[in-house]
Amino acid sequence: MLPYLRQSIRKDRQSIRKDPLLRSAPPEQPPPGAPPSDPNGASTHTL
Repeated sequence: MLPYLRQSIRKDRQSIRKDPLLRSAPPEQPPPGAPPSDPNGASTHTL
């Protein structure tokens, strides 16, 4: 799990560096290990 998360984080950082618009935009997904911030709790099931 850890190496996979590290690779995904690296890809996310690279994409953010390439696209300046993503820097100002908030991340759509919460950081790994953080609880879902959906009050209804539906987004976790609709993904």
